[in-house]
Amino acid sequence: MTLKLLTFGNPMVDLILHVKAQYIQSLGVAEGQETHLHLTTEERRNIIQTALASPKLLRVPGGSALNTARTCQVFLPRKSSLFIGAIGDDSNGDFLVEQCTEAGVDMQFIQKYSGQPTSLCLSLVSQTKERTLITQRSAHLYYRLDTKDLDACLAAADILYVVSFTLSSSPRFNCVQYLLQNKNPSRHVFCLNISSSGLLQNPDVVTRLGVILPFVQVLSGNQSEMIALGVALGFKETKACDIAQKLVTSVLQLPGALIICTNSAKPTMVFTANAPPQIFPVALPTLFKLEDTTGAGDAFLGGFFAGMYT
Repeated sequence: MTLKLLTFGNPMVDLILHVKAQYIQSLGVAEGQETHLHLTTEERRNIIQTALASPKLLRVPGGSALNTARTCQVFLPRKSSLFIGAIGDDSNGDFLVEQCTEAGVDMQFIQKYSGQPTSLCLSLVSQTKERTLITQRSAHLYYRLDTKDLDACLAAADILYVVSFTLSSSPRFNCVQYLLQNKNPSRHVFCLNISSSGLLQNPDVVTRLGVILPFVQVLSGNQSEMIALGVALGFKETKACDIAQKLVTSVLQLPGALIICTNSAKPTMVFTANAPPQIFPVALPTLFKLEDTTGAGDAFLGGFFAGMYT
């Protein structure tokens, strides 16, 4: 039997452009800052339109969950992963489906909406290789519950992976709840990515996280996201390791639940309820040129999920 990973997220086309740090500063944001809270919709649209005119712009498939599925496919047979989400009925949507299908991802359950452009994410990469993300949110917001499709996904998949970005709207949250309510406890493993520190400033997202966290079996996030989650949940703890330990002992309620906390090139830590944290040093290649860090965390999880199948 071929095991499968189901990923649910926001499909986007990533636009990667190398720029000087001064240009990023001129936009009124800091390098690496979550720009959604600092730029208006019109400002983001204008910045992306300017970038689209650059001959140096690189267009690649994107979206956190889709990046993870594509990475997973590097190590596994074709169609070992499925993706659900919404795109527009446009050339960018076609580009995503074609590129991801070619990479081996099963895209048959993608929803397509006419009149809505496929969402875009501009990654401005400075000389330091830091990336500043600017999104144009469109079609992915229109994903709606389709019980027939989700039942088919549940029948096919073993690992259910959801990014917290999907919790920012009620219809997509309903889909997450459907997966939780209809999964097979003896078969399915439900995994959640914290996704973004800035996302946790949305009170609706925090409320929805409170509903689903008790049923999460694998929770992942980087150090800053773990700290932001602790703040959002009102924890007194301020260190990522202490927050992760409290989450796995008092919030995640299913037996065997674990938390993965990454910290860039510093050791990755894994937390479980009844044992000390496990520490895994990160092996750094010697002959390696860093171009940018777009999708790095997504790729890490793609490798992690592929490892669960081997």
